[in-house]
Amino acid sequence: MTTFLQVGDRLPPLTGLGWFNGSIGSLQKPDARVTVVDVWNELCPVCHEAAPGLKRLYEKYSDRDIQFVGFTPRNREFAEMFLNRHAIPWPNAYGVDHIGQSAPQVFVLDQQGRIIWWDERLRYRHQPQQLEAELDKVIEEALSGEG
Repeated sequence: MTTFLQVGDRLPPLTGLGWFNGSIGSLQKPDARVTVVDVWNELCPVCHEAAPGLKRLYEKYSDRDIQFVGFTPRNREFAEMFLNRHAIPWPNAYGVDHIGQSAPQVFVLDQQGRIIWWDERLRYRHQPQQLEAELDKVIEEALSGEG
């Protein structure tokens, strides 16, 4: 039986071989009230379909206390192709181990690094529009103190 991370859990440490678009020392920047963690794989067709929506949300909230970060198990070459294709501007680690069950998923973390929302594998179920809508709502709620 596969166990997935749930609300209230902490995302386990993810380490990669390298970074694109900068790097982060930890998942929690001191000034970020909310962290959106995108665990993706360029082999996933719905990850490609969802990327524009995630980018729209990044742009919508870029001037707020939020950070986006991505992780993929793929190597540098494949990660770079995906990030360039979708013009993803936030830090992304490639060659990440220990992802296993987590790809593809999106997590939202609070300031203490706890999961306050996860997408219940909406991309895996081919629902990128629902992913964008639900993520938008939870980000807004978290930033307003309602989440």
